[in-house]
Amino acid sequence: MDGREALDPTRLLTSLFRSVVIIDRSGQVVESYGSCGDGPSLSADPVLARAWEPIRACLDGTPFEREFDGCRIRGVPLEDGRVAVVTWKPLATDSKPCEFDFLVNHIRQGAWRTDGSGKILFANHYLASWLDTSPEDMIGEPASRYMLDPVESPEVRFRTAGGAEKRAVVSHFRAPGQVERVDLISESTPEQAIRADLVEEVRRMAQLARTDPLTGLANRIEFQDGLRHAKESDAPFALILTDLDDFKTINDTFGHVVGDRVLVEVAQRLRAAVRDSDLVARLGGDEFAVLVPRADLARAHEVFERVIDRLQFQMNVDGHEIDVVVSAGYAHSIDHRDDILEVADQEMYRYKRLKKQA
Repeated sequence: MDGREALDPTRLLTSLFRSVVIIDRSGQVVESYGSCGDGPSLSADPVLARAWEPIRACLDGTPFEREFDGCRIRGVPLEDGRVAVVTWKPLATDSKPCEFDFLVNHIRQGAWRTDGSGKILFANHYLASWLDTSPEDMIGEPASRYMLDPVESPEVRFRTAGGAEKRAVVSHFRAPGQVERVDLISESTPEQAIRADLVEEVRRMAQLARTDPLTGLANRIEFQDGLRHAKESDAPFALILTDLDDFKTINDTFGHVVGDRVLVEVAQRLRAAVRDSDLVARLGGDEFAVLVPRADLARAHEVFERVIDRLQFQMNVDGHEIDVVVSAGYAHSIDHRDDILEVADQEMYRYKRLKKQA
């Protein structure tokens, strides 16, 4: 040992923590280090006795961190069914509050720490007061009970324990390799609220610029971007193009209001026929497209057959029976990656000619 004393792990633990105890399934203390009472039962230590409810949950596999009587307690389930419980006072050696704990508990901002599943491990008093609750009641709760928006949002909505809605700006930090996250939560000022509203308005306008206003489908701009990304990737994909047969006759006979209702019905049926991951777009007029990403030939043909089946139907509009017939064509990237749009268009018109000849 080079003349040096071997490191005593017990001395190290008790120098860092008030107590470290191992508790078995019956709630008995089977191992203990530090000042944790004189008996084998939890009741011998008043701090541990107050923490019995979270300790019992920990025995069932739920870790916790709470604060009782100025002591912080953390419980961790062990593989053999027992629980390791550590208690410590957030005090420095000179009996003054350590700078970190003093700062977190006295800043005029909210702070909490969450685990990988989003459960709250710690919350400071300012945040708990802002949310009309207490730190003890927040520990173990999912953060989503209070935080209604993703942390990446420009302004995050929170719901208090009493049901009121508040807004805040959230800064978050996660150390490399760690699943726990620390959020610093600052109540929004009027200027921040205006800025967040502007950001949301720009986002909404950008979304509208890529959405067909009649059907709610993606528009030609969104479709072209999706097609470009599909071509640039190495994954196989397919493209389906459709248009309505004799749509001009529907408009001329029943009017454009009825024609619009037919287009909306076609859009809804297209959505129902394809996968959630497929991009459905209205290219203009009565022309629609479906981009089928990450699909081999068999899967692409399956989607195409469902589209054909769903888009031949009869529709009653204001007492008028309207036969809706759609022509469609598709192409796959395995044969036509660069000219897939042109090939799908040719296939659609070939399908239309074959129907007229039949």
